[in-house]
Amino acid sequence: MDRWAAALRALLPPTLPEATWALVRGEALWAWARRTVASPEEAAARAHPMLGHVPRRLVVLVGVAGSGKSTAADTFGGRVVNLDRLRAGGVRDPEALSRGLAELDAALGAGDAVWDATSLVPSQRALPLSVGARHEALVTLVGVLARPEVAARRNRQRTRTVPDEVVRRQWGRLRWPAGHEAHALAWVDEDGGEHAHQ
Repeated sequence: MDRWAAALRALLPPTLPEATWALVRGEALWAWARRTVASPEEAAARAHPMLGHVPRRLVVLVGVAGSGKSTAADTFGGRVVNLDRLRAGGVRDPEALSRGLAELDAALGAGDAVWDATSLVPSQRALPLSVGARHEALVTLVGVLARPEVAARRNRQRTRTVPDEVVRRQWGRLRWPAGHEAHALAWVDEDGGEHAHQ
């Protein structure tokens, strides 16, 4: 796959901004995985409309309560849409998600954005990802890694704690992001260190 991406990069202008390259690469790899392009040359031809486009950036955080998502969110730049903050009626506030997606849409209309929610499974990530797609944003999924005991301790120190049983269920449901879900993947460890993008 690295050779395929390198062949694609060689076909594009050398002055292409890094953010645009990341968008083109991600779109091309998605198309290759879906078998809608067969070669780097075909992918380069399809990329032509994106070459002058510097995309907005959307970071979608993934992790259980207490893992450090909100702390990490502030390090990525852009407007942070925090689903916990929008839950005026508590954890089960059914309108919070709608308000959050509307806020994310507005944020991406103005610039870069960070989606700060658990986003435990692909179906939960699909909603903010679809907002990002409407804005032709460069999407990075960021797994926020923390050992269960660290996340539990942090959760107990929060102003609005999540019940321990809910956090245990979150660990059971958690499916770390896969490369086909976004343009890029990154990882943040429990100390806030960012690991290599994939």
